[in-house]
Amino acid sequence: MQSSDILELSKTLFTSTKVNDQVYINNVIGRTYYSCFHKISEIAKNKYSWSESENIAGGSHEKMISRLDNHDLTEPDKIKAIAKIKNDVITLKKKRVNADYFLNVVYNKLDANYCIKTAENIHKAFDLV
Repeated sequence: MQSSDILELSKTLFTSTKVNDQVYINNVIGRTYYSCFHKISEIAKNKYSWSESENIAGGSHEKMISRLDNHDLTEPDKIKAIAKIKNDVITLKKKRVNADYFLNVVYNKLDANYCIKTAENIHKAFDLV
């Protein structure tokens, strides 16, 4: 299984989501984030061997995201792309945390669609790095 498979699952869930079905919407948001989390792993760990930051506060998610700060890229366009990817992943992570742990936070299909589009852009941007 690859990160793109998780993103495809998210899209499938989205297309079968009724307008206000929070269970589906929250799962779409979660899966889109995890597709990006695993994409970081595919690129930062497997393709480039970017290391985790030392003494990072937080768990495995923060450590994985910290790999984006430890790249060895020199081309300005790629450096800018990695910075945007990191910001977008952090945004998706916040939405995923709310969707998973704070059930009083209500998301709708527009929010889920935003997450899918953001994840698609992250995947595409990583393919260019």
